[in-house]
Amino acid sequence: VVSEMVLATVLLMGAGLLLRSLHNAENKGPGFNSNHVTVAAFDLRATDYTGPQGALFFDHLIERIRAYPGVQSVSSERFVPLWFTGRGYSSVKIQGYTPDLNEDMGIDFNVIGSDYFHTLQIPLLNGRDFAEQDRADAPKVVIVNQTMANRFWPGADAVGHQVYVWDEWRTVVGVVHDIKYHRMNEDPRSFIYLPQLQANGTDANILVRAAIPTAAVIADVRAAAKSLDTKVQPIETDDLEGLLHVSLFANRIAATLASVLGALGMLLAGLGIYGVLSYSVSQRLREIGIRLALGAQTKDVLRLIVGHGLRLALVGAAVGALVSVMARRGMSSLLFGISATDPVTFVAVLCVVTLAAAFAAYIPARRAMRVDPMTALRHE
Repeated sequence: VVSEMVLATVLLMGAGLLLRSLHNAENKGPGFNSNHVTVAAFDLRATDYTGPQGALFFDHLIERIRAYPGVQSVSSERFVPLWFTGRGYSSVKIQGYTPDLNEDMGIDFNVIGSDYFHTLQIPLLNGRDFAEQDRADAPKVVIVNQTMANRFWPGADAVGHQVYVWDEWRTVVGVVHDIKYHRMNEDPRSFIYLPQLQANGTDANILVRAAIPTAAVIADVRAAAKSLDTKVQPIETDDLEGLLHVSLFANRIAATLASVLGALGMLLAGLGIYGVLSYSVSQRLREIGIRLALGAQTKDVLRLIVGHGLRLALVGAAVGALVSVMARRGMSSLLFGISATDPVTFVAVLCVVTLAAAFAAYIPARRAMRVDPMTALRHE
């Protein structure tokens, strides 16, 4: 019974932590607003576009989509945050910064269009957004996130400093708020944004924030693409909120599976307590009868039987809690906004285990309370 309680407690602890982590992830969000944003993925390689031609095509496509009724803002990006379409990663140099001996100077990046931060409603903390003048023949620029600004220019304004990326020096023109890039539970990381018009490419995800239904937006995007080139159509379309919902699929599966296993473990532990105490009561009928004949009250019998069950449960729960604490390292990478030793979860699980054990013990205790002393004394 104690072993069953240990297993049930560990499983319930894991389920509680995963459920609270999922709740935090859904409530806090990724740092940008995905509501009413439609994503249309394009890949122009099959239509023999070169890098410069692709950049120009996407520039014209955004202009045409922006003119449709109901469209509030339009931009582009190469990699969708928290989605499974790869990532950009490049080694950088920072002017005036000497890295430590083993410091990793590889920084994640994304290639974005102008109005990107306005479309996703990511706060611009300092400087400016990319603009139409940031084209291939203009001075090369980048925007960095707050974590990168704090890392390389602590206590100073990052705007105006030089970053060597993609084999050339670029000037920081803005600092934006951090978002979640790859996982909801990732630690804050340095990040660089490069302008679409200065980074030739044949693939991009068009982002459209609109006050009209997603289906209407998709139809407008298809029409705009067809008006520029009849051979070009988006290879995938969806609303950004739906994509983010899918990105948490693994978290939901883990939380659901842990909850089911925890419930089954608790059921087995409860049945174990019930079985042990039922057998104990059947073996102690004469003793219980003697106790009642000597003046014991039914509440004393209840305390006797339920107390036995609760002692088993509490020993198992205590050991299970200890095992859960020892296994916290394995859980930490799966959690978001919550510690693997979260006291609220531990207290809640211990209360659930105690109540379940008390209920399992009450059934045989109730039987013991109904023992007739004369019948029990004549037993055997």
